[in-house]
Amino acid sequence: MSSARLKVISGKQKGTVWSLAEGRFTLGRDAGCEFVLDDDGASRRHAEILVSGARIAIRDLQSTNHTYVNQRRIDQAQLVDGDVVGIGSTRVEVRTRPESPAQRPKPGSARSARAGRRASSGVATRPGRTVRRIVMIACIGIVGLGILFMVVGREDRGPQRPIAESGTRALSRQQREQPPQVAATTLEELPGNLREAYEQGRTHFQYGNLARARSSFERVVAEYPGFREGTRSLGRVNDLIDERLDRAFARARSALVAGRYEELRSAIDTIDFLAKPDDPRRREAEALAAELPQR
Repeated sequence: MSSARLKVISGKQKGTVWSLAEGRFTLGRDAGCEFVLDDDGASRRHAEILVSGARIAIRDLQSTNHTYVNQRRIDQAQLVDGDVVGIGSTRVEVRTRPESPAQRPKPGSARSARAGRRASSGVATRPGRTVRRIVMIACIGIVGLGILFMVVGREDRGPQRPIAESGTRALSRQQREQPPQVAATTLEELPGNLREAYEQGRTHFQYGNLARARSSFERVVAEYPGFREGTRSLGRVNDLIDERLDRAFARARSALVAGRYEELRSAIDTIDFLAKPDDPRRREAEALAAELPQR
């Protein structure tokens, strides 16, 4: 579907347009993604878009800050024209209708053609005042009758209710018509309990307790995704956790090959502590643990 595309409508990359063809496309901070996001609130591989014929679907790739469609958190969803995908502080609008350039008539072309036809037929190019008055009066009369019929018809039918829309289109239309919500964007604007949670997260981060720091930052960002300082802090914590998990996996594999089982247990404990329950790396750690000899 060559006319399908994504347009960034808010965030650092506002105005960027990505074309969608048949296939799968990954969105995230990683340079290997098809659509790279310059957003600290996005995961390395945040979400995946599947395009098949006229259908467009999106799937969250177990991201830290989750994926939203029309301000609703989703695991996967079908997308239609006008839907807005939220990732971190970036908003991306789905557009499936082809854009055609406005047809602009060349200056003077129609006018000169009409003038030529009138000159060849011998018709005067400017009507008399009497004719113009008659035409004006007739137009006013027609408009007045139309307004009268509309008023009478509306009174006969009674109050009209708009036809209900269904599905994602209705949801997106309703949310676009709602007034924008005012969200906290600075630390001073946060409620007291969330301000305290954010400060606790910073303390945990300073002392190297990344799991607790992540939990505190996630709590703040979940309620106020527009708080950019929170999304940046959460992004830094997630990057450090990813690095520690990568090192722990490398250490675990090396220890397994060398038969250093105590070191293997230590690496597995680190992975088990840092990886979330739904993180696929936890399953990989369980597979490594199965290689440990039974005591």
